[in-house]
Amino acid sequence: MSKLHPVGPRLRNNLVILLLALLALPVAFLLARPAGAQAVCDRLGCGRLTCATPAHPVPQALWGNLQPVDATPLPVERDTTDFNEFSPTAAAAYWNHNWFFGVDIENGWVIAGLAHGIGIWDARTNPANPTFIIAKRYNPFSGNFPYIPGGEASKIVFGGVDAPDDTVAAVAGYNGAGLLVFDLSNKEDPKPVYQSTDKTSESVYATTIGGTRYAFMASSTPGGVFVYNLDKAKTFNGCFEDATTPATALCPGVLVGKITTAGTPYSVHGVGNYIAVGFGSSAGFQIFDVSNPASPQLKLTGLTNPGGRPVGGVAMWNQGSTYYLGARLGETTGGLPKETGIYNVSCITGTCSGVGAPLWHDDFNSGGQSEYLTFSRSGATPFLYLGGDWSCAGSDGQQREWLLDVSNPSQPFDVTPQGTLTVSGIYNGVTENKTINYWSSYYRGSPTGFNLVAPRAGKFVGDYFYRAARSIMDIHKLASASPPVANFNWSPAEVYPGTPVTFTDLSTGAPNQWIWSFPDGTPPSSSAQNPAVSFGTTGVKSVTLTAGNGLGLGNPISQNVNVLDPVPVIGAISASPASPTVCQPVTLTATGVTGKPALGYDWKIDTVHLSNAVSPVWDTTSVTPGLHAVSLAVTNTSGTANKSINVNVAALSPLPGNGAFTPTFDPFTDGTVHFHVAASGATEWSWDFGDGAGFGNFTNDPVNGP
Repeated sequence: MSKLHPVGPRLRNNLVILLLALLALPVAFLLARPAGAQAVCDRLGCGRLTCATPAHPVPQALWGNLQPVDATPLPVERDTTDFNEFSPTAAAAYWNHNWFFGVDIENGWVIAGLAHGIGIWDARTNPANPTFIIAKRYNPFSGNFPYIPGGEASKIVFGGVDAPDDTVAAVAGYNGAGLLVFDLSNKEDPKPVYQSTDKTSESVYATTIGGTRYAFMASSTPGGVFVYNLDKAKTFNGCFEDATTPATALCPGVLVGKITTAGTPYSVHGVGNYIAVGFGSSAGFQIFDVSNPASPQLKLTGLTNPGGRPVGGVAMWNQGSTYYLGARLGETTGGLPKETGIYNVSCITGTCSGVGAPLWHDDFNSGGQSEYLTFSRSGATPFLYLGGDWSCAGSDGQQREWLLDVSNPSQPFDVTPQGTLTVSGIYNGVTENKTINYWSSYYRGSPTGFNLVAPRAGKFVGDYFYRAARSIMDIHKLASASPPVANFNWSPAEVYPGTPVTFTDLSTGAPNQWIWSFPDGTPPSSSAQNPAVSFGTTGVKSVTLTAGNGLGLGNPISQNVNVLDPVPVIGAISASPASPTVCQPVTLTATGVTGKPALGYDWKIDTVHLSNAVSPVWDTTSVTPGLHAVSLAVTNTSGTANKSINVNVAALSPLPGNGAFTPTFDPFTDGTVHFHVAASGATEWSWDFGDGAGFGNFTNDPVNGP
């Protein structure tokens, strides 16, 4: 038997693949102004109403699975609905009020992103009534650090906030305010330590990677995702720079670099070592692996032009090894409306060929210019909060925010109470009855609403939901779990008429009621948790499950069960290698084999029985060179299927003389170098990679051997 000893080095390195994505888009804010000759409580316009302050919780008649826990009225440090832009007193200045544009919760500490700084509340002991610690705001006219833009730009300065833990936080700023980092070691006196200016952003994501804390800011001007080392930022005391590259930085080590994206960054969020960037009106999103924040690796691009989709707020999360992306989707010229969608993006752990269709999408639309998305968990339950920036809504009374339980991302469930209430209000001087719901009861245009409420962001601490809604930050409690979210699978995977099939309930949300429907099934329906069913005929059967508990029935879920013909079928048979040489073992494989068990296999070479195995190995050591017929018969009690192919076994060729062949190799990729050798006649190979291990064992594997 011919053998060959090629010699060549093997290189292998454990590269850390990283990825990073991000985006940002400028936002214009419409600030409340007097509506001229309106009546004091006429809610049709957008002027300040003295009857729309102070803020108090939603009426009890609208409570349900979600309930407010605040006192009436809200504490003054969480209520700015009395703001009057045109008051002659200095206290009316924007910077002298708490405007709530973002919220994060770390270890029981509530960190609010204020329009002019940061606010801290202690919710560790009593999340229903957190202790107010401080609101650290900065006067745009002081000329001191940190930098606050002047003029109109000074009214609303900072937007999003995020923190990797409760000792450091980053806020993102508009109109050149850039990124401002706070040292939160002393909660009673948050210390601004670093600012990166001349950048415009409203979205920042902070996390810990490899033991170091980082912030990723989606900047629209200049475009890109800027990466900052928060641990380095904490070593400074008011360091200020406008650098866009580490080489031009005045605060060494803080600015790590910039991630160039396919569109203008508008929003950024992440999970683990991945970040997603939404491109706003420039369409699309990208996901990056940022395991090494200085060298991000692009993993997925989706919904970009041509034919793309605007992507506003984004949120990432994972359930085990499955990764999801939530996205606020803008309307398109092709007629698609504003929507929210959820995508399975688990391919980012390997290689992605595209984003695919959404697992779920619906036309949730806040009606504002910007659509926001926040992810958090209540215990183990994942939630998405959908908000917007419309603080001057008219009298429509429509719901403009949603709190979705995404335990089953294919069927999100809005935990917002669904009841309504009819209330009288004055619109354009006329008293009218208006229908309000849980969230719309807070809006400026509702008879019960307040000045300048815009649902921007929200996060859970335990069962308590903190909502940053521009002029208020209020607290709600998830009073009970949602109705169950149905899901199921079945066994065996291949189903035949008359074969018992066990359906297994996988529903979440503590179900105690199950309603099954089995077309052509015996039984045709069931209330058991895990019923056994058989089907009488072949074809696709749409099986439906609805799960329920004391909170009611959840949404039904249907899956198709394909009942197969019991007669055996062979899709194809193959030989590997397809063109073997004498002495090479040949693996025979059948694919696409179906048929009601038990199946019998009979492999033959020409007319000689070879094996009853499912995938046997043909020993060609004593085979005569030439064409041989390989055939398979698969049999059960319903019939027999046959398939055959011809395999040409070549005669052995003389091996080349010593030194007559030279190994080649591919470029170093993904931590591996692949070597090859062209040595006509060889049937077994043994390699020496120059690593001191000498030659390895001979292998006749036709794929890995050469």
